[in-house]
Amino acid sequence: MSAVVPISNDVFVSGTLRPREPFSIYRIPALVQISDGALLAFCEGRKDIGDQSANVIVVKKREKGYTRWSNLKVVAEDPPASLNNPCVLVDGTQIFLMYQRYPAGKSEWNVSAGMGPESCQSFLITSNDSGENWSSPRDLTPWVKPQQARSVASGPGIGIKTSGGRLIFPFNTRIGASWTTFCVYSDDHGKTWQKGELVQHELEFNPNEVQIAEISAGKLLMNARNQAKGHFRLQSTSSDGGRTWTRIEPKPDLIDPVCMGSLLRLSDGRLAFSNPRSTPARAQGTVQLSGDDGATWRIAAEFGPDSFEYSSLCELAPGVLGVLYETKEKIATGAQGYRIRFAEIRLLEN
Repeated sequence: MSAVVPISNDVFVSGTLRPREPFSIYRIPALVQISDGALLAFCEGRKDIGDQSANVIVVKKREKGYTRWSNLKVVAEDPPASLNNPCVLVDGTQIFLMYQRYPAGKSEWNVSAGMGPESCQSFLITSNDSGENWSSPRDLTPWVKPQQARSVASGPGIGIKTSGGRLIFPFNTRIGASWTTFCVYSDDHGKTWQKGELVQHELEFNPNEVQIAEISAGKLLMNARNQAKGHFRLQSTSSDGGRTWTRIEPKPDLIDPVCMGSLLRLSDGRLAFSNPRSTPARAQGTVQLSGDDGATWRIAAEFGPDSFEYSSLCELAPGVLGVLYETKEKIATGAQGYRIRFAEIRLLEN
């Protein structure tokens, strides 16, 4: 398959500080197509480069048939706390957005363990009107966080709805000095949620930021960042809808510089995966396709040698992908910043 070179346009640009876009830094993209065909692009709006910098969750919308994105809208904020890891899921006309809250001055390294107000907590908001209005935050911490954990993180990126109707958000968690992954699922359209078992792994692996997709025979495939020495992705499968998982295994052919990546099942049954396909740096963005449930992969699109960090995939139509992704750059003040961009990829046939 020949590789496509995508053409990109800006969605969120750090350092602009315009009245309608008042944040110094934009990071952590999450992209979804909703029931009316519009696209919603979420990310964190931050005061500075730090992961916990009084962040809020923001969104822009692109209506079906248009190329321009709307003005920025804040969908979740809790100053001076920091909100992190937007992860979005669509169930018919209902949109679910999961995220975490860190108390002011706390990070995943020094936050308290457990469920209390000084801990890392998980919240869910919903919209029933195409993302125009959002519900009050619902605290799901007791249902989604392991009791002994310090931090949890949804995605970031997307959750899924399986062919059987189960809604699933992928999570990672830090317990002591080690990370692992798990899933949170609902069988009643988001009214109640249950936490699956933690994924088991060898000591040399640390599964971290994670995405999942449904594969053949009703199984799920998990693809995770390896927060350890190995510069490759980690994979696991589930045969019971995300309640339990096989012991995680390395995927050496999916090289990675230790970064978030995006995984998506396409309407033709293939899988798509995007990440910075490089070991020394978060660069050389690629989209790869698999026709055998993630056993082997082929490059379908390449973004070139420049910066490419977190990304989020969405199928716009059969054979057409959208990808929302970060590039790191210096902003006008000379400080480090990010640009979040959108590309549309028309997949070429063999």
